[in-house]
Amino acid sequence: LSSLLVDYNLVHLPAGTHVLLDTATHASTHLSLSEWQSLSGQGIHSLAADPLFDDPGAGIFGLQSTSPGENAGAAIPVFVDLDRQTRSMASPDLGAVED
Repeated sequence: LSSLLVDYNLVHLPAGTHVLLDTATHASTHLSLSEWQSLSGQGIHSLAADPLFDDPGAGIFGLQSTSPGENAGAAIPVFVDLDRQTRSMASPDLGAVED
């Protein structure tokens, strides 16, 4: 999958500040988001922050208006979100759910 691009994600790690990189060359290495970005060259526009979901306990994963992911995505040819709602091409949200 050398053509796979990972970017414009909102990484939330409430139990710690590291992501787990598990590859043949870096098996089970714990990295900060910035370390992973530097090592992989991926996720340059990704953020590490609390996404401020609407109500995750009730299964509502839309973003609050004060979320760092609100209108911070990139316009790509994905026209519907996880809930099959139309995605904004002008100012998409980060993540799988468009508010």
